[in-house]
Amino acid sequence: MSKRRFRVAPPATAAPESAVDGAQESTGGASVETADREPRRTFPHPLTILLLVTLLVWVAAMFIPSGQYETDEDGRPIAGSFHQIESPLTFSERVTDLLHAPINGLYGVKDAQLGLASVGFNKYIKFILPLMGIWLVIMLVVFSIAAL
Repeated sequence: MSKRRFRVAPPATAAPESAVDGAQESTGGASVETADREPRRTFPHPLTILLLVTLLVWVAAMFIPSGQYETDEDGRPIAGSFHQIESPLTFSERVTDLLHAPINGLYGVKDAQLGLASVGFNKYIKFILPLMGIWLVIMLVVFSIAAL
């Protein structure tokens, strides 16, 4: 039969010498060991895992050669037409992309034509952008009233 090991809180009064060194202390018929356990190794935090995966992919992208496919008139890639090209990004641009990766992952990749996030609602953004000041005031009033 295996003994369970528990961590015992320090007693409210001073313990006798015989109970301090070691091993077991009698508490109402049940024996409790006071020896400290080694700290267990725990699984890393999810944000740590995301950071490590992001860095790993960023470093791997430095060694994977850049390339592109030829496209047909509809813009679809043609099978077997892949060829390598010169890397379009400098090292400083790659570092900037690494730093922007969390933002781009949350809000979508920046559209070069609009300068806005391109996640399928560009028409909505074009409509709501001029009304943003009014929308901000409305939301401030709604949340202020809700906080009362």
